[in-house]
Amino acid sequence: MIAQSAVSETDIQVSDRLIYLNESLMGAYATCVRHGDDSLYLEGLFFERVKLQKLPDGLICEGRPFWKAKVKIERLDGKNIGRAHVSPSDYEPQAPRETSISSELRQTPLGSPINVYALQHETGFWFEQTKMTNITLGISGKKYSPFGLFTLDGYASNANGRSFGFLRDASWKRSFPEKRFTAKFGLNVVNNTGAATTLYGLVLESEEHRRPRDEVRSIQGFADVPGRIQIRVRGVLIKEIPISAGYYSLPLSHLTSNASDNGQYALTLVDDSGREVRTWNEFIPVTPQLLPTGEANWKLFFGQIKNSTRSNNIRLTEINNIGTGFLYRYGINKYLTGELSTTLGKYSHARGLSFDLIPTAWLSIGAGQNRSIEKDFVNPKKNGYWGINLHSEHASWYSGLTQQSCPASNFPIGEESICRNIRHSLQVPAGRAGRLSFLRSSSIDSRPISSSFGFNWSVPVAKGWGISLYGTEQRTDNNRSFVLGLIATIALDKAHLMNSISLNNSDNHNAMRSYSTSYTNTANNETQYSMGADITKQPYGQSTTNINSSVNYYPWHGAYQANVRIKNDGSYSLGLNESGGLIFFDENIITTRTVENGLAVLRLKGLSNRTVEDNNGIVKSVTNQDGYAVIPMYGTNITPSLRVAAEEIPNNIKLPNVLVGRNPDPWTATYWEPEVKNVRQGWIRLIFKAGNVVPTGSVLNLGEHVYVLENGEVFLEDLPNDITSILVTIPRSRERCIVQLPADLELRPQYNATMSTLQCN
Repeated sequence: MIAQSAVSETDIQVSDRLIYLNESLMGAYATCVRHGDDSLYLEGLFFERVKLQKLPDGLICEGRPFWKAKVKIERLDGKNIGRAHVSPSDYEPQAPRETSISSELRQTPLGSPINVYALQHETGFWFEQTKMTNITLGISGKKYSPFGLFTLDGYASNANGRSFGFLRDASWKRSFPEKRFTAKFGLNVVNNTGAATTLYGLVLESEEHRRPRDEVRSIQGFADVPGRIQIRVRGVLIKEIPISAGYYSLPLSHLTSNASDNGQYALTLVDDSGREVRTWNEFIPVTPQLLPTGEANWKLFFGQIKNSTRSNNIRLTEINNIGTGFLYRYGINKYLTGELSTTLGKYSHARGLSFDLIPTAWLSIGAGQNRSIEKDFVNPKKNGYWGINLHSEHASWYSGLTQQSCPASNFPIGEESICRNIRHSLQVPAGRAGRLSFLRSSSIDSRPISSSFGFNWSVPVAKGWGISLYGTEQRTDNNRSFVLGLIATIALDKAHLMNSISLNNSDNHNAMRSYSTSYTNTANNETQYSMGADITKQPYGQSTTNINSSVNYYPWHGAYQANVRIKNDGSYSLGLNESGGLIFFDENIITTRTVENGLAVLRLKGLSNRTVEDNNGIVKSVTNQDGYAVIPMYGTNITPSLRVAAEEIPNNIKLPNVLVGRNPDPWTATYWEPEVKNVRQGWIRLIFKAGNVVPTGSVLNLGEHVYVLENGEVFLEDLPNDITSILVTIPRSRERCIVQLPADLELRPQYNATMSTLQCN
């Protein structure tokens, strides 16, 4: 039995917080804080998923158990954040199969799977008046049912007059929680050591027990010129992102890691004139995650094996490449996790080995290699990686090498190249002088030969004001270019002004100077817009001028962006992007921003156009005209903390504390229709027949005791409409009286409003 203490509801505050461990985001979890105590108590689900050790004494907040971690978790109340620096010894030595919080979760309602159709859409359009029109389309269709999840995902694009496309997923999935495994059938992807295998067949896998890595992966680099970065997977353009000159960081969570690409992205920098400045490959290897000691994850797969990273099509040599394979991950100890994988097909063999080592809170090491043989079982291909990461609260250093069979854009269709890249990065604080970032990357034995070096020095001047100095050197084969720039940011009231100047020089061109200024308004949480202009001084006195404007609209149901650039020669370019989701249920079409693996359909009968938010006030959905809303569900046995915005609840409406319960497995949709009660609530004053007030502490018998306050005042909360009289017990005596409630009784929840005075006889 775990000891727990209860405290007064007025002394506690329960809210959702983002929890960071070693700068890695673990997720949003319910937390409890107690007045006068700087400790942070977390819900049991956090400890069940993250496997941190907790103290035995818990705390009951709003009827739910919360615990403190053994390691100190710092509270950042202004940002609703909890942060801690942990070492492997802070985790549980072995995760128990059953924990005390499991019983608490089992008390939460468990939903039943329902039939729902879902469509996630993402569209991009970029029009260059004198050059090209690019269109990208991403579609994910899902059919939820009691028999599992049917998925069909794909990407298509038309770039420079050529159309491409591929399927990411075309499969049926079902979880069997009582057997502790999951089954997938169809087009599946098995991520293994430094590679990935596309499989047309059956995959059986265990429930995973992961411990998050101490890193946040992203694609980082320096842009020579302002413009946009095009991101391709398997030759298909999937996204175009406008960027400014200088340092950029594109988190992988904003990109799509697809079936056979093995974490491979082809990036192209396009300048404002539409010219392709350069193209390079980025390889983000698939690596195992640290597991608790003794825990294991496994996968078994059978079917048609396809190891090519080039496209979704099956080559003639891969027809009848029937085979099998397995993957096994094991937590050797609390510092080390290893992975072993192999595939065996009629025309291909592959095997892989990798490890993750995190001996301290400031060091992590990962390495792996995958060796594959195809066709006549000659000329084996080796995909591999290694990386060392040193990190502290304020500084980090990374060095790594990747090798990957990859489709290079400058090779004929049907050929593959070997991409080898080495990367070093360093980020260090410079005290009051700001922060320094360095990035060095180069290709090895691959074409085109390229390397880059860049630095960025950001200096805060005052609140909201800052200066950044950046520089970059790019080398591609025999060409070399240099850029040096300065950016000044000035904070305004709900806006900011950015001014920059840069000098660009290369072996093929004389020096160019660029000046730009932009104004960005952020007064509205949903809508942001900016306007600006830039001037580029070309050699021999030539110059070009561009006027830029953009609008970003982020409502709760999607994301929409528009970018327009007008040049001094009258030509223009236009970029449009949109994304969102649609849910089809019971003849209703419900909008949502994203469609996760699982979801919940919520019905609040009679409450249309109401905002459903979490405890931090972040909007999760809005009910439609029939009271329907869609809530993303991020896993099994997770109950999201939801509420309707307080200002949107009528005075005569009462909602339960729990709006949505648990999903039985990660790939289901469930339906929830909590009771919406029509009640009366407000202040009244009670007096006796003689005119004196009913004494303080008298009790109104309403099922739950309601007490009379000073001056005979009583707040009636959630008073049912069918109650016409109330029995009142006078304290320190045996006297009782009855209050009759008139049919036209008017209750006002505001204390300062005029109270109805009722007689107790």
